[in-house]
Amino acid sequence: MAEDIMRRYWSRIRKLPNVIGYAKQFKKRIRNGKEVDEMCIRIYVTKKVAEHRLMRKERISKLIETVPTDVVEIGELVALGKQKREVDKTKTFRPLVAGISIGNEAITAGTLGWFVEHRTLQLLASNAHVFVDDPSKEPSEVVHKRILQPGPYDNGTEAVATYFWHKRIYPENSCWLTELFCRVFNTLAKWFGRKTRLIPQYPTNYIDFAVAAPTVQYDLRVVDVDLTPNDVLVGFGFAGSDVTGVVCKIQRIVAEGFVPIGVRTGMVEDHDEVWKSGRTSCYTTAKVIDSSAHVRVSYGNFRAEFDDVILTTKLLEPGDSGSAVWKREAT
Repeated sequence: MAEDIMRRYWSRIRKLPNVIGYAKQFKKRIRNGKEVDEMCIRIYVTKKVAEHRLMRKERISKLIETVPTDVVEIGELVALGKQKREVDKTKTFRPLVAGISIGNEAITAGTLGWFVEHRTLQLLASNAHVFVDDPSKEPSEVVHKRILQPGPYDNGTEAVATYFWHKRIYPENSCWLTELFCRVFNTLAKWFGRKTRLIPQYPTNYIDFAVAAPTVQYDLRVVDVDLTPNDVLVGFGFAGSDVTGVVCKIQRIVAEGFVPIGVRTGMVEDHDEVWKSGRTSCYTTAKVIDSSAHVRVSYGNFRAEFDDVILTTKLLEPGDSGSAVWKREAT
């Protein structure tokens, strides 16, 4: 599998210019914007650079273990917590509904995604970087716990919930000593004909997710979209670029003990159409370009690696972080 191959080579490839992730399964080559019948290892970059502009040591090999590579540009992936313009969904909503401005008192603003159950509790759900000032902290380290609607950027002052929990996001680290040790060990192993190889391990995240306990009433609906029985929740959008959206999977969230209330959940496949309703860009649709990717996301003061996330075409704008992402199944 592509994932097995990339796991062996990722510590080297991730250092090349603009490299930001890879597909965990073999994918068809993209040529002139269309897929062709050639299976490749797909490597994602922020920007494609002509080969002649790169030094030889900076180039991605055309073959990895006899498998062709395909370099795909997806832009710089950034956690979309800051918003750049005012929109209609910045006003006060009571009761609370999904798709509106919300945020921790110490941030700017994001989007209220949906509502979940955890044991006997019913909670608001969004991204960790929407409900926490620093998602790299442990839950016990969170000091600012008031959740405002609308978010502070939108002049919100009323607390509508109290921070309850978030999945900590572990920043990536690069220990040169560990990498040097692995390189020396692997060279010696190769000289002596041994098959054992050491592979540096990097902190891996799966979800950008947080919940808060509401102190006001809420309705199980999306502010500007009528849900149908055919709509299934597939994840929460949390990052993106000018051309790409990044979504953490609902299955990973349910595995943490948080079950969406009143709706079905599902999975996506490549080429599926998904939609979301966010604080900034309201209702938008996109196509799934990778149903299971490994990418690196910038949070401003740190970068984090995420595994098994969904990549889409353009889906999110700054301020849309936390939006629930849905797929409408055919009848």
